Amino acid sequence: AGQEISTAAREHLPVAFFILDDHAYHYMQALQEKAYDRTTATHLARLDYEALARGYGVGFMEIRLGDNIAAAVDAALATTGPLLVRVVAEYTDRPVRWLDATRKRYISELSIGQKARFLSRLGSRAVQLRDRND
Repeated sequence: AGQEISTAAREHLPVAFFILDDHAYHYMQALQEKAYDRTTATHLARLDYEALARGYGVGFMEIRLGDNIAAAVDAALATTGPLLVRVVAEYTDRPVRWLDATRKRYISELSIGQKARFLSRLGSRAVQLRDRND
């Protein structure tokens, strides 16, 4: 997105760039946790988005939980020049419903032999001790 922000700044385009910032790939963490009972490579470095916007020469706005989100988005969209909007998001402890549904459907279509093999592999993974990476 850096090149797009640079172009918007150079051309003085009335565009807002919204970044949903949860400081990590929490959705990926949820998927990895379900599949592997651990996570890896999902934490992101802290970034000063206000300094980034200043560096590109664009405006900056931050929207936090508890803010009037609709009014803040309207204000961002009403700006006349390029704007970088950091939206502080929180995805932890959100269920990954489609993964559970897919898993149930997949397992229901396995033969008895395939289910036995699947369960033995799952059991061997459960007893292997692994460090948690994140």
